[in-house]
Amino acid sequence: MTVWQYLFEFVICALSVASFSVITSAPRNTIYASSLASALAYLIYRLIYINAKKEIFAYFIAAIVISVLSEICARIFKKPSTIFIFPGILPLVPGVGLYNSMLYLIERNYEMFIAKAVTTLFIAGSIAIAVAIVHITARSIFPRKNGIVPINRINMKKED
Repeated sequence: MTVWQYLFEFVICALSVASFSVITSAPRNTIYASSLASALAYLIYRLIYINAKKEIFAYFIAAIVISVLSEICARIFKKPSTIFIFPGILPLVPGVGLYNSMLYLIERNYEMFIAKAVTTLFIAGSIAIAVAIVHITARSIFPRKNGIVPINRINMKKED
């Protein structure tokens, strides 16, 4: 691929994430950051996939990148990291794999269905694991200022 093709995919990815963020009513000041972070993560996915031919590994690394960037943006904008993660993983969702696996199932091509479905599930699992690893690591390094609210204080009425 040429540099122009990578640049084109970067711009299209950023525009699609910005559009998704506007449609889902994300805070206006976070749209640019989430779009650029998502486009960068997608570009990293493409570079790894094209050069190394390791699809699941490419998705995993891209999900780690978007999760780390989401945690950084969450600290900068003082917003929850999910505001950046949800639009950020949108370009990484294996929609074509889901579609193809269902198509193979309908066509009764069970061998291709199992192969495509297993690959798609591994991709979805790798994205979920990457997001969880980064989230848990960020929470252990940067704990909340208030700490965790004890269970016995949640929804308790004051007794007179």
